[in-house]
Amino acid sequence: MSLAVERAAGLPVDLLDTYASHVAGLAITTGARVNRHRAAGRFLARHPDPAVWMGRPTPQRVADLHRAKA
Repeated sequence: MSLAVERAAGLPVDLLDTYASHVAGLAITTGARVNRHRAAGRFLARHPDPAVWMGRPTPQRVADLHRAKA
């Protein structure tokens, strides 16, 4: 999912931009960067407020991360 598509979908762009900047500094391949960004987009599409998500029980959060391949 491109950043433009995420903006159009109303996702929290500042959070995604910040994460993209972090990932850009990692010593990983371009493909790995793309995969991480897509996973973050999928996760935020399901859970747009990470603070609310953190209130969920740990087993549910682990399952959410697995589903989003985060």
